Amino acid sequence: ELERYGDFNFKIEATPMTILVFIKDMVLKSKITEYSSSRGISISYQSNWENFKEVLNSASVSKIILDINLLGDDNLAGKLSWILENAPKVEIIGFCSHINKELFEIAQETGLKTVLPRSKFFTNLETWIN
Repeated sequence: ELERYGDFNFKIEATPMTILVFIKDMVLKSKITEYSSSRGISISYQSNWENFKEVLNSASVSKIILDINLLGDDNLAGKLSWILENAPKVEIIGFCSHINKELFEIAQETGLKTVLPRSKFFTNLETWIN
């Protein structure tokens, strides 16, 4: 569809939503894929930190979903800070095991606004993908 502005015509196209997902869990991957594919949402799955950083630096990402357990204890605050600095306008949703309170606290203290127990993320998956 063309939009007219003065003497100019513009073609307006919707930009597809791309979500960068840092997980290894195959069940969760299949649920995310099932839900997102029916809604035209593009997903980039990464489970390696270096690959994740490369994709974040090179792609247009509208949302990030992080398995904080997969980021691990080794320099977690540094990794989260790097993500927040390199994706300042991107919605970031982190989740981790409810029994690992230390990771949960580090994520919140680093500035991650949405940190959920894994079970709550999984049960409300549609909310977090939209």
